[in-house]
Amino acid sequence: MTIQHEIASLQARLTEFGISIGEMLAEAHIDRSMWTRWRRGATVPRLDNWYAARDAAERLIAARVRNAKVAAPAGEAQP
Repeated sequence: MTIQHEIASLQARLTEFGISIGEMLAEAHIDRSMWTRWRRGATVPRLDNWYAARDAAERLIAARVRNAKVAAPAGEAQP
């Protein structure tokens, strides 16, 4: 799997949970221009930066799921 496939997969997960790329990049402390270069294939991310992006996405998704469970009334289906 190429980094562009990994990026597309990560973006799809963020979209599924209503999280913007900007939110993830801010959480990961990664500049948007760097993300754009990765997505275009102009550069390949350093492993530490890729892990920062991926981990930030997972933290935001986990927080979104936790908040949804807290907000849902008892007895209703959880996302």
